[in-house]
Amino acid sequence: MELLELLTEIIGHLAWPVAAIVVALSFKSEISKFLQRVTNAKYMGVELDLEREFSELKAEATDAGVTIVYPSSSFDRATIDGLENAPELAFIRSWQEIENVIVSHYGSVSGLKKNEGRFIFGKAVKYLRENGTINAELEMLIQKLRQIRNLVVHGSDVSVSRAEAFEWLGISKSVLDRLKQKIGTD
Repeated sequence: MELLELLTEIIGHLAWPVAAIVVALSFKSEISKFLQRVTNAKYMGVELDLEREFSELKAEATDAGVTIVYPSSSFDRATIDGLENAPELAFIRSWQEIENVIVSHYGSVSGLKKNEGRFIFGKAVKYLRENGTINAELEMLIQKLRQIRNLVVHGSDVSVSRAEAFEWLGISKSVLDRLKQKIGTD
């Protein structure tokens, strides 16, 4: 009798896991399609949309004719070496260059300095587009770069590969070069 009770108890404990496995295997292709459509997910406090954002940025950059890949000789040695230990620094430093060009130009034409009054970066970029300095594509790329940079820098436990950082450097360098050309700085 004890053996029968033990077997009944074991089967009772295994019923739900076995049923879940059977259902998962039966609907494997549908589950796979569903998971491919999921673009935002949180796991252990990490938002998993950096890959999607980065893919969109590369596609938009390509559509805008922005160079994505540069030879490593286009960047200083410290930047390339830094990709090994802290690829996130590439996002910070290259974004800072873009931001400095925009802030400096906007400050010179508006008279408003970054630390005076209410300086809004988005307003500065919008101003550049509205006065014809940059086109809508470049404005969109700048805003997308900003969004990804914020995700990398402020997201908790976001991991960036060396390859992603190197691609980021290429795109941000190309955007910075275009921006400087449009604004008329070296």
